[in-house]
Parts: sequence; structure tokens; C-alpha cells
Amino acid sequence: MSTLTQSGEEILLGPLEELEEVVAQPIPGREREWAGQAAEAVAAVVLALYRCEAAAVGPDGLFAGVDLTRPTLVRQAGALRQDQHTLRERACSLQAQLEETAQTFDRVDNLQGTDHLPPPVANSAIPDFGSLRQQAEHLVQALLSYREEEARLLLESVNTDIGVGD
Repeated sequence: MSTLTQSGEEILLGPLEELEEVVAQPIPGREREWAGQAAEAVAAVVLALYRCEAAAVGPDGLFAGVDLTRPTLVRQAGALRQDQHTLRERACSLQAQLEETAQTFDRVDNLQGTDHLPPPVANSAIPDFGSLRQQAEHLVQALLSYREEEARLLLESVNTDIGVGD
């Protein structure tokens, strides 16, 4: 069983598709809504990555199916585990940026209708939605590449195990 499958369904597939859909949506005029939806979609990806990491080392996980007697496969499995961890960290960072961006718009809306000046805030840059979208797109591509590498490792291990070409 792959780290991405649980009861026949991929753990990461749904959140990844949701993130792709949100990233493709137009931003102008709906900045807060987009940032909030994107933050939620990335949070779902982060949760799925945690679940994938836990499943990978389980008795039915990806690494249980890898021939650990072959040093090449052991190195590849180790690299995949590191990639998975790095992807999760990237997703957590993007999630925090998106949440902060959405909260910026909430603070502005909370000031409307009051007669008081807002408290001074630290100088902060205007959110760069193009950059946020690009980071999310890169995350999606990296996750898709990771899934391909995972499948390739498992196939290589299985093909070697059953003696393909003998």
C-alpha cells in the first residue's frame, strides 16, 4: 500500500485538487476570500502530508514495500522522506502567509464604522497575491512530482523483487 492510499483512496489527492481549484480562481475584488480559501486548502494539504508521513512508516506503508536490502532503494527512500518533510514545511510556511494576508483584510474591515483612529501598526507590505499564487502553484507541482517519485520507487522495488527480466 502506498503512503498516499488509505482504504483505496489517496490521502493527498482531494486536498491537492482543492488547492489547485482555489489557486486557479480569480483574485481581484475578492482578495480576502481568496486568501482565506487558499489558507484552508493549504491547511488540508498540510494535514494530508502529516498523515502520509505517518502512513509511510507503518506496516503497510510505502517504506514497508521497499526492498531495504538494496542500498540504492534505501537512499531513494531516505530522499523521499526528506522531500516529504520539506514539502510539509513549505506548505506550513505558505499557510501562515495566507492566513496573515486574510487577517490583514479582517483588521481593515473591523475599523469601518468606528469613530476612532486605528492603533498604529508596524509597517507592512501590501500582500503580493501574484507571489502567493505562484508559491501555491509551485507547491502543487512539487507535490505532483513527489507522488511520481514515490510511485517510481515502489515500482522499482516491486519489479526488482519479482525478478523482472529473469
